[in-house]
Amino acid sequence: MQLVEALALARRGYAAGAARALDHADEAAAGLHPASNEPFGITAHAYAVTVVRAGVSLFLGARHKAKPYFEALAGSLLAHRTTDPSPRTAFWLLYAADMHLTLGEIDLAAHTVHRAINVTGLLSPGLARQYRQRIAYHAQEPAVQRALEHLADVPKASGPSGDLPA
Repeated sequence: MQLVEALALARRGYAAGAARALDHADEAAAGLHPASNEPFGITAHAYAVTVVRAGVSLFLGARHKAKPYFEALAGSLLAHRTTDPSPRTAFWLLYAADMHLTLGEIDLAAHTVHRAINVTGLLSPGLARQYRQRIAYHAQEPAVQRALEHLADVPKASGPSGDLPA
């Protein structure tokens, strides 16, 4: 709830209120126990807080402050590990692709698509569709063309479901 509040306040330009809501989200997260299926014991809530912190920065016009959050998220998700990656890795990397697109870093967004597929092995059809939709506007860019070709190997979703993990 605090994460939604933080984004809503940031969209309206209320930096102090957004910061308070994020602090409350951090306090709530402190009481959570890491899930055993998440990389390095980091919970999905911690990823969500990171994404929302970046989103708050973007909404408040501080793009330069948002990028380190997305880089930390991507770095955590793509770090070498001895176990299989979380099935949610590609879902969380979608936010990194969004950040690159927001900052005009089209090549990096396309690279993130490749990384999501390569790290997880396969995207669900709904998630692949989400990636396609995000980068399709830039289809004239060679890097995006290659990413779309890579996504072409992923079956397309047959229905409205986004197949995003809960």
